[in-house]
Amino acid sequence: MKSIASVKAWTKAALIAGSIAALAGCSSDGTVYETGARAPYNAGGPIETAGKEPAPAPAPAPATVATGNCANYRPAVPPGHGMTGLAFPSGDVRSSAVLVQQVMPQTVRLNQPYTYEIHVTNITNGTLQNVVVNLENVDNQAVQSSVPPGSPSPGGGTSWLLGDMASCKTQVIKVTAKASKQGTSSNCLSVSYNNVLCAAANVVEPALAIKKTMTAEALLCDTITMTFEVRNTGSGSAENVVIKDTLPAGLTTTDGKTSVEIPVGTLAAGQSATRTLTAKASKTGRYENNATASAAGGLTADSGKVAVVVKQPVLAIDAECGGNTLMNRNTVCKFTVKNSGDAASNNTRITAPVPANTTFVSADSGGRLEGTNVVWDAGSIAPNTSKTVSMTVRTVGMGQVTCSATASGVCANAVSDSCNSSVIGVPDIGTLVTDDDGVVQVGDPHTYRVEVQNQGQVNLTNVKMVVTLPAGMEFVSSVDGKLVGGKVEFSFGTLPAGQRKASSFVVRSSKSGELLVIGETTCSELKTPIRDDELTNFIDR
Repeated sequence: MKSIASVKAWTKAALIAGSIAALAGCSSDGTVYETGARAPYNAGGPIETAGKEPAPAPAPAPATVATGNCANYRPAVPPGHGMTGLAFPSGDVRSSAVLVQQVMPQTVRLNQPYTYEIHVTNITNGTLQNVVVNLENVDNQAVQSSVPPGSPSPGGGTSWLLGDMASCKTQVIKVTAKASKQGTSSNCLSVSYNNVLCAAANVVEPALAIKKTMTAEALLCDTITMTFEVRNTGSGSAENVVIKDTLPAGLTTTDGKTSVEIPVGTLAAGQSATRTLTAKASKTGRYENNATASAAGGLTADSGKVAVVVKQPVLAIDAECGGNTLMNRNTVCKFTVKNSGDAASNNTRITAPVPANTTFVSADSGGRLEGTNVVWDAGSIAPNTSKTVSMTVRTVGMGQVTCSATASGVCANAVSDSCNSSVIGVPDIGTLVTDDDGVVQVGDPHTYRVEVQNQGQVNLTNVKMVVTLPAGMEFVSSVDGKLVGGKVEFSFGTLPAGQRKASSFVVRSSKSGELLVIGETTCSELKTPIRDDELTNFIDR
């Protein structure tokens, strides 16, 4: 609906161009200001005032004035000025929309600038659109400037486009003009406005955009985080928005799914939604794919491909023993851990039990004894690098020494290795051939005692003692010994380390004098026979 009001040449504002005029300038700068209650305005038609006294108002009309106090607005009229006004478009404020009032000096000087004001008031209860004031039918009045500035109009006039005016608002136009001849300087004003009632339907075009991000690099044991952000980049709502993602082979969600559909619902224009899910990889490698979004009306969007690289440290351990060693000597267990994977092995730990038949002495590289184990915190081992640690133990018994260790790290499978060495003992034997009485009568039986003891670190085998009897001495008896070719033989067999065996034999001498009994002991572990002699003095009766 379009409403246009325009009244032209409603009144002629005139002044006399004479010799002297006392002009009082207005304070308005052309801005919009709130109108206040003024003296009652003539509801029935134009009004003119001169000097300080406004024109008397006619009797009120019987009808109710719908515009309230807006129509009562009256500009100040300085001394020596006159005011004319008219309500547009009907001339009656009760049925009009705009009240225009012009304050002009009554007398001005020839060829001297003078100023007058045009007050434009919206006397409706609503906003007037596209308000335009036109200065027309100008006679002996050349406009020099105005606030706000005007625009030239056809026919030599001036137009002021005031735009939209709210209810009860007043716009003041301050005009500076000049009269070029004596007589009368005058103008005419008209005003128009244009209100439009429109009906429209919004034309919208929703559009989708989706962005997928994924953990760029992860360990095989890590959880991979995938984030989806879907946005409506168009106008209007996108309905039934769904995010879809088919995972590449080898990658599944943490609950075992290979594809997902995530309902989002409705997205208003400019609105976004973010969804997150977690996944795991079954092996190392690069996993790459894209996500899509769809909505009602055939809307689709593609995230483009994103990728995650899954890595894993791969450990190997090598145990190295110090070789065969003697009892009660130190030996070293060395362990080398190598990472052949494509990711660092963090928080790497090496654990080695103290071998049986040994006692712990020391460990390098910060190793410490925890119970019966030696533990090293090896820290981070980069790909294709290694770390070596060692411990020193002391052998305490015969047998085999087994050095073993296990290495583990974050996301690295635990690995173990072991090696063996032997503890070698030194053989030694002590022997004894003796009697209790060194002077014996000829013909009396006499007892000799024999003894062997393993004083070495290993078992002695095939232990044998052979006692040679001198001429004139004959063998009588023995529990363990046997007479073989004039010699008494004792076979003691195997003699463990530290063990002692003893026996005896009885002889009789047939002659007097010093007789020497010679004992000789052998075993498989010693190359040199051990000799032990005992001298006895036999006397006649």
